[in-house]
Amino acid sequence: MRHTVAWSVIIACGLCAAPPPTAAADTAVPHGLELPAGGLVFNGREKILVDDEQLTLALDRVEIAYRIRNATGQPRTFVAAFQMPIIDMANLDGQSLAIPAFDPNNPTNFVGFWTTIDSVAVEPDVDVRAFAVGQADVTAMLKQNELPLYPLMPGLSDRIAALPLDTRRALDAADLIDAAASPPQPLWAIRTVFHWRKTLAAETTAMIRHHYKPIAGSAPWSEELRDKVVAKYCLTAEAVTELDNALKSGKAPIVYWVHYVPGNNAWLKGESARHTMRIERPAGLRIAATCAAGVRTTVETGLEIANTRRVDDTDILVLFAE
Repeated sequence: MRHTVAWSVIIACGLCAAPPPTAAADTAVPHGLELPAGGLVFNGREKILVDDEQLTLALDRVEIAYRIRNATGQPRTFVAAFQMPIIDMANLDGQSLAIPAFDPNNPTNFVGFWTTIDSVAVEPDVDVRAFAVGQADVTAMLKQNELPLYPLMPGLSDRIAALPLDTRRALDAADLIDAAASPPQPLWAIRTVFHWRKTLAAETTAMIRHHYKPIAGSAPWSEELRDKVVAKYCLTAEAVTELDNALKSGKAPIVYWVHYVPGNNAWLKGESARHTMRIERPAGLRIAATCAAGVRTTVETGLEIANTRRVDDTDILVLFAE
Protein backbone atom coordinates (compact mmCIF):
# COMPACT_ATOMS: atom_id res chain seq x y z
CA MET A 1 0.00 0.00 0.00
CA ARG A 2 1.32 3.41 -0.88
CA HIS A 3 1.92 5.84 1.93
CA THR A 4 -0.39 8.81 1.63
CA VAL A 5 1.49 12.05 2.13
CA ALA A 6 -0.15 14.75 4.20
CA TRP A 7 1.52 18.13 3.87
CA SER A 8 0.88 21.79 4.24
CA VAL A 9 2.74 24.92 3.27
CA ILE A 10 2.91 28.20 5.12
CA ILE A 11 3.76 31.30 3.10
CA ALA A 12 5.89 33.16 5.64
CA CYS A 13 7.24 36.68 5.79
CA GLY A 14 8.66 38.97 8.43
CA LEU A 15 10.62 36.59 10.64
CA CYS A 16 10.50 34.15 7.71
CA ALA A 17 10.77 31.08 9.91
CA ALA A 18 8.14 28.48 10.63
CA PRO A 19 5.74 30.34 12.93
CA PRO A 20 4.25 29.02 16.16
CA PRO A 21 1.24 26.76 15.67
CA THR A 22 -1.25 29.56 16.33
CA ALA A 23 0.03 31.43 13.29
CA ALA A 24 -0.36 28.50 10.92
CA ALA A 25 -3.31 27.60 8.79
CA ASP A 26 -5.81 25.15 10.26
CA THR A 27 -4.41 22.39 8.09
CA ALA A 28 -0.83 22.86 9.31
CA VAL A 29 0.76 20.60 11.86
CA PRO A 30 2.51 22.30 14.82
CA HIS A 31 5.99 21.41 13.62
CA GLY A 32 7.85 23.13 10.81
CA LEU A 33 10.41 21.25 8.76
CA GLU A 34 13.71 22.89 7.87
CA LEU A 35 15.37 22.37 4.50
CA PRO A 36 19.16 22.62 4.26
CA ALA A 37 20.81 25.15 1.99
CA GLY A 38 24.34 26.40 1.80
CA GLY A 39 27.11 28.24 0.05
CA LEU A 40 28.45 28.59 -3.44
CA VAL A 41 30.26 25.81 -5.25
CA PHE A 42 33.26 26.82 -7.35
CA ASN A 43 35.00 24.79 -10.00
CA GLY A 44 38.75 24.97 -10.63
CA ARG A 45 39.53 25.47 -6.95
CA GLU A 46 43.24 24.83 -7.52
CA LYS A 47 43.31 28.14 -9.44
CA ILE A 48 40.56 30.20 -7.81
CA LEU A 49 41.17 30.49 -4.06
CA VAL A 50 38.81 31.73 -1.36
CA ASP A 51 40.91 33.90 0.91
CA ASP A 52 38.14 35.11 3.18
CA GLU A 53 34.55 34.11 3.93
CA GLN A 54 32.13 35.97 6.16
CA LEU A 55 28.94 34.11 6.96
CA THR A 56 25.86 35.47 8.73
CA LEU A 57 23.23 33.00 9.92
CA ALA A 58 19.87 34.25 11.17
CA LEU A 59 16.25 33.15 11.01
CA ASP A 60 15.37 35.70 8.36
CA ARG A 61 18.48 35.53 6.19
CA VAL A 62 21.73 33.83 5.32
CA GLU A 63 24.37 36.19 3.94
CA ILE A 64 27.81 35.15 2.71
CA ALA A 65 30.67 37.27 1.39
CA TYR A 66 33.62 35.58 -0.30
CA ARG A 67 36.86 37.28 -1.31
CA ILE A 68 38.23 35.12 -4.11
CA ARG A 69 41.61 35.35 -5.83
CA ASN A 70 43.03 34.20 -9.12
CA ALA A 71 46.32 32.74 -7.96
CA THR A 72 47.66 32.15 -11.49
CA GLY A 73 49.46 34.33 -14.00
CA GLN A 74 46.69 34.33 -16.56
CA PRO A 75 42.94 35.06 -16.71
CA ARG A 76 40.76 32.26 -15.38
CA THR A 77 37.10 31.57 -16.05
CA PHE A 78 35.22 29.63 -13.43
CA VAL A 79 31.66 28.52 -12.81
CA ALA A 80 29.90 29.27 -9.53
CA ALA A 81 26.66 27.55 -8.58
CA PHE A 82 24.10 27.74 -5.80
CA GLN A 83 21.66 24.90 -5.20
CA MET A 84 18.33 25.80 -3.67
CA PRO A 85 16.89 23.63 -0.89
CA ILE A 86 15.46 20.46 -2.42
CA ILE A 87 11.70 20.14 -1.93
CA ASP A 88 10.76 16.46 -1.88
CA MET A 89 7.02 16.01 -1.54
CA ALA A 90 7.26 12.26 -0.90
CA ASN A 91 9.37 12.86 2.20
CA LEU A 92 7.52 15.76 3.81
CA ASP A 93 5.49 13.21 5.77
CA GLY A 94 3.02 15.55 7.41
CA GLN A 95 5.47 18.40 8.01
CA SER A 96 4.72 22.00 7.17
CA LEU A 97 7.14 24.29 5.35
CA ALA A 98 7.56 28.00 5.84
CA ILE A 99 8.36 29.21 2.32
CA PRO A 100 10.04 32.59 2.92
CA ALA A 101 9.91 34.25 -0.50
CA PHE A 102 7.15 32.62 -2.53
CA ASP A 103 5.94 34.46 -5.64
CA PRO A 104 3.29 32.64 -7.72
CA ASN A 105 4.52 34.51 -10.80
CA ASN A 106 8.09 33.35 -10.23
CA PRO A 107 8.09 30.29 -7.96
CA THR A 108 11.61 29.24 -8.98
CA ASN A 109 13.35 31.56 -6.52
CA PHE A 110 11.39 30.60 -3.43
CA VAL A 111 14.12 31.65 -0.97
CA GLY A 112 14.76 35.09 -2.45
CA PHE A 113 18.31 34.32 -3.60
CA TRP A 114 20.45 37.11 -5.04
CA THR A 115 24.15 37.57 -5.64
CA THR A 116 26.59 40.33 -6.58
CA ILE A 117 30.18 40.37 -7.83
CA ASP A 118 32.08 43.51 -6.82
CA SER A 119 28.71 45.10 -5.97
CA VAL A 120 27.27 44.43 -9.44
CA ALA A 121 24.12 42.30 -9.50
CA VAL A 122 24.40 38.93 -11.24
CA GLU A 123 21.55 37.47 -13.28
CA PRO A 124 22.34 33.77 -13.10
CA ASP A 125 21.13 31.02 -15.38
CA VAL A 126 18.81 28.56 -13.70
CA ASP A 127 18.36 24.82 -14.10
CA VAL A 128 15.16 23.32 -12.68
CA ARG A 129 14.63 19.56 -12.63
CA ALA A 130 11.86 17.38 -11.21
CA PHE A 131 12.52 13.88 -9.93
CA ALA A 132 10.22 11.01 -9.05
CA VAL A 133 10.78 8.56 -6.24
CA GLY A 134 13.96 6.72 -7.17
CA GLN A 135 15.53 9.85 -8.73
CA ALA A 136 14.11 9.39 -12.23
CA ASP A 137 14.10 12.72 -14.10
CA VAL A 138 10.44 13.49 -14.85
CA THR A 139 10.81 17.12 -15.91
CA ALA A 140 9.66 16.43 -19.45
CA MET A 141 6.66 14.36 -18.33
CA LEU A 142 5.38 17.14 -16.08
CA LYS A 143 5.81 19.75 -18.81
CA GLN A 144 4.07 17.48 -21.31
CA ASN A 145 1.05 17.42 -19.02
CA GLU A 146 1.25 21.19 -18.43
CA LEU A 147 1.95 20.79 -14.72
CA PRO A 148 4.25 23.25 -12.94
CA LEU A 149 7.58 21.89 -11.77
CA TYR A 150 7.19 23.68 -8.44
CA PRO A 151 5.22 21.13 -6.37
CA LEU A 152 3.83 23.57 -3.80
CA MET A 153 2.07 25.78 -6.32
CA PRO A 154 -1.36 26.81 -4.95
CA GLY A 155 -4.18 24.94 -6.66
CA LEU A 156 -1.86 22.22 -7.99
CA SER A 157 -3.94 19.37 -6.53
CA ASP A 158 -7.03 20.72 -8.29
CA ARG A 159 -5.13 20.90 -11.57
CA ILE A 160 -4.04 17.29 -11.14
CA ALA A 161 -7.62 16.23 -10.33
CA ALA A 162 -8.83 17.88 -13.54
CA LEU A 163 -6.50 15.81 -15.73
CA PRO A 164 -7.99 12.94 -17.76
CA LEU A 165 -8.25 9.65 -15.88
CA ASP A 166 -5.68 7.93 -18.10
CA THR A 167 -3.19 10.75 -17.48
CA ARG A 168 -3.67 10.53 -13.72
CA ARG A 169 -3.16 6.77 -13.86
CA ALA A 170 0.07 7.24 -15.81
CA LEU A 171 1.33 9.83 -13.33
CA ASP A 172 0.39 7.56 -10.46
CA ALA A 173 2.21 4.61 -12.04
CA ALA A 174 5.30 6.80 -12.42
CA ASP A 175 5.13 7.69 -8.69
CA LEU A 176 4.53 11.34 -9.52
CA ILE A 177 1.20 11.65 -7.71
CA ASP A 178 -0.78 9.88 -5.05
CA ALA A 179 -4.03 9.33 -6.94
CA ALA A 180 -5.64 7.66 -3.89
CA ALA A 181 -5.56 10.92 -1.95
CA SER A 182 -8.47 13.33 -2.24
CA PRO A 183 -7.56 15.57 -3.93
CA PRO A 184 -4.57 13.82 -5.53
CA GLN A 185 -1.22 14.95 -4.16
CA PRO A 186 2.09 15.58 -5.96
CA LEU A 187 4.95 13.29 -4.95
CA TRP A 188 7.86 14.57 -7.01
CA ALA A 189 10.95 16.43 -5.82
CA ILE A 190 12.30 19.63 -7.33
CA ARG A 191 15.99 20.52 -7.60
CA THR A 192 16.88 24.09 -8.58
CA VAL A 193 20.41 25.32 -9.31
CA PHE A 194 21.47 28.89 -10.10
CA HIS A 195 24.79 29.15 -11.92
CA TRP A 196 26.95 31.71 -13.72
CA ARG A 197 30.41 32.15 -15.23
CA LYS A 198 33.01 34.69 -14.15
CA THR A 199 36.39 35.55 -15.66
CA LEU A 200 38.97 36.80 -13.18
CA ALA A 201 42.07 38.56 -14.46
CA ALA A 202 45.52 37.29 -13.49
CA GLU A 203 46.52 37.90 -9.86
CA THR A 204 43.32 39.82 -9.07
CA THR A 205 40.59 39.45 -6.47
CA ALA A 206 36.82 39.81 -6.50
CA MET A 207 34.15 40.00 -3.81
CA ILE A 208 31.14 37.72 -4.23
CA ARG A 209 28.13 38.24 -1.98
CA HIS A 210 24.95 36.25 -1.85
CA HIS A 211 21.85 36.26 0.27
CA TYR A 212 18.81 34.07 0.76
CA LYS A 213 16.09 33.40 3.30
CA PRO A 214 16.39 30.01 4.98
CA ILE A 215 13.59 27.48 5.29
CA ALA A 216 13.82 27.09 9.05
CA GLY A 217 12.33 24.41 11.25
CA SER A 218 10.31 24.98 14.40
CA ALA A 219 8.54 23.14 17.20
CA PRO A 220 7.29 23.81 20.73
CA TRP A 221 9.75 22.83 23.46
CA SER A 222 8.97 19.44 24.99
CA GLU A 223 10.73 16.56 26.70
CA GLU A 224 10.80 14.68 23.40
CA LEU A 225 12.32 17.65 21.58
CA ARG A 226 14.87 18.15 24.37
CA ASP A 227 16.19 14.61 23.84
CA LYS A 228 16.67 15.35 20.13
CA VAL A 229 18.31 18.77 20.20
CA VAL A 230 20.48 19.17 23.33
CA ALA A 231 23.52 17.33 21.98
CA LYS A 232 22.82 18.18 18.33
CA TYR A 233 23.00 21.93 18.99
CA CYS A 234 25.23 21.93 22.13
CA LEU A 235 22.60 23.58 24.29
CA THR A 236 24.04 24.59 27.65
CA ALA A 237 22.64 23.25 30.89
CA GLU A 238 21.50 26.78 31.77
CA ALA A 239 19.55 27.10 28.51
CA VAL A 240 17.89 23.70 29.00
CA THR A 241 16.87 24.65 32.54
CA GLU A 242 15.41 27.93 31.32
CA LEU A 243 13.37 26.17 28.63
CA ASP A 244 12.23 23.43 31.02
CA ASN A 245 11.10 26.01 33.60
CA ALA A 246 9.08 27.83 30.96
CA LEU A 247 7.48 24.53 29.95
CA LYS A 248 6.58 23.73 33.58
CA SER A 249 4.93 27.13 33.93
CA GLY A 250 2.49 26.14 31.19
CA LYS A 251 3.96 28.03 28.24
CA ALA A 252 6.04 25.90 25.89
CA PRO A 253 8.68 28.11 24.23
CA ILE A 254 9.01 27.85 20.46
CA VAL A 255 12.35 26.56 19.23
CA TYR A 256 13.67 27.31 15.72
CA TRP A 257 16.59 25.84 13.83
CA VAL A 258 18.55 26.53 10.65
CA HIS A 259 20.64 24.03 8.68
CA TYR A 260 23.54 25.43 6.64
CA VAL A 261 25.41 23.14 4.24
CA PRO A 262 28.67 24.51 2.80
CA GLY A 263 29.32 23.88 -0.88
CA ASN A 264 31.26 20.63 -1.15
CA ASN A 265 33.86 22.26 -3.38
CA ALA A 266 33.83 25.73 -1.84
CA TRP A 267 36.90 25.08 0.31
CA LEU A 268 38.93 27.85 1.83
CA LYS A 269 42.53 27.58 0.69
CA GLY A 270 45.77 29.46 1.10
CA GLU A 271 47.76 30.57 4.11
CA SER A 272 45.57 33.62 4.70
CA ALA A 273 42.22 31.83 4.42
CA ARG A 274 39.81 33.02 7.10
CA HIS A 275 36.27 32.14 8.01
CA THR A 276 34.10 34.29 10.28
CA MET A 277 30.57 33.26 11.17
CA ARG A 278 28.12 35.57 12.87
CA ILE A 279 25.00 34.01 14.38
CA GLU A 280 22.36 36.69 14.83
CA ARG A 281 19.65 36.02 17.40
CA PRO A 282 16.42 37.84 16.49
CA ALA A 283 14.90 40.30 18.92
CA GLY A 284 12.49 38.50 21.22
CA LEU A 285 14.49 35.26 21.29
CA ARG A 286 16.85 34.69 24.20
CA ILE A 287 18.85 31.62 23.16
CA ALA A 288 21.24 30.90 20.28
CA ALA A 289 23.21 27.64 20.23
CA THR A 290 25.46 25.73 17.86
CA CYS A 291 28.19 23.09 17.99
CA ALA A 292 30.25 24.85 15.28
CA ALA A 293 33.94 24.87 16.15
CA GLY A 294 36.13 27.96 16.37
CA VAL A 295 37.04 30.90 18.57
CA ARG A 296 33.79 32.08 20.10
CA THR A 297 32.80 35.58 21.14
CA THR A 298 29.44 36.33 22.69
CA VAL A 299 27.95 39.51 21.28
CA GLU A 300 24.73 41.31 22.13
CA THR A 301 22.79 39.74 19.28
CA GLY A 302 24.28 36.25 19.37
CA LEU A 303 27.68 34.71 18.63
CA GLU A 304 30.76 35.24 16.51
CA ILE A 305 32.91 32.23 15.62
CA ALA A 306 36.22 32.68 13.82
CA ASN A 307 38.52 30.15 12.16
CA THR A 308 41.76 30.30 10.19
CA ARG A 309 42.90 27.87 7.52
CA ARG A 310 39.47 26.34 7.67
CA VAL A 311 38.25 23.57 5.38
CA ASP A 312 34.61 24.53 4.97
CA ASP A 313 33.10 21.06 4.66
CA THR A 314 31.05 20.64 7.85
CA ASP A 315 27.32 21.24 8.14
CA ILE A 316 26.42 24.03 10.56
CA LEU A 317 23.31 23.59 12.70
CA VAL A 318 22.01 26.58 14.66
CA LEU A 319 19.17 26.66 17.16
CA PHE A 320 17.25 29.68 18.46
CA ALA A 321 14.66 29.67 21.25
CA GLU A 322 12.29 32.04 22.97
